[in-house]
Amino acid sequence: MGDDTVSDYWEIYNHNVEKTIQEAWDTGMSLVKLKIHAIGVLTLEWLEQQTTTTKKTKLESDEAKKYWLRLKEAGFVDAKCTLMPETTRKQAMYIAELFAEKIGIKSKWKTFEQLWSISNLAQEKWDMQETGSTPSRSKDINKIFED
Repeated sequence: MGDDTVSDYWEIYNHNVEKTIQEAWDTGMSLVKLKIHAIGVLTLEWLEQQTTTTKKTKLESDEAKKYWLRLKEAGFVDAKCTLMPETTRKQAMYIAELFAEKIGIKSKWKTFEQLWSISNLAQEKWDMQETGSTPSRSKDINKIFED
């Protein structure tokens, strides 16, 4: 890897790895180990960027926009695709599951938990399976994702 390539990567990630590399250097890490560490950090940054971009692209696709509009019209999300205060955690889980299935997102819980700043949606799914009950307005949600 030439200096230009390293410089390009450094610019791509807006120097996000600088602090991590500096901390490693400050611990007295050898130059060889530091180079290996830097490559690892850059690789992880690149992988995270690729994953985020793919998810974002799917959530912004024409098919996804159709579902976002329907969710907005039904009062589950606002114009910025943020959950409305009236939308329950169980409804959010149900929406995330159906949405991810329709547009092909494999890491549905992580994607929607990050999008909506909500945690443990998988727990809501488990609870629903244990009780055998669906969230309120589940029929409305099912209609949203019908083609």
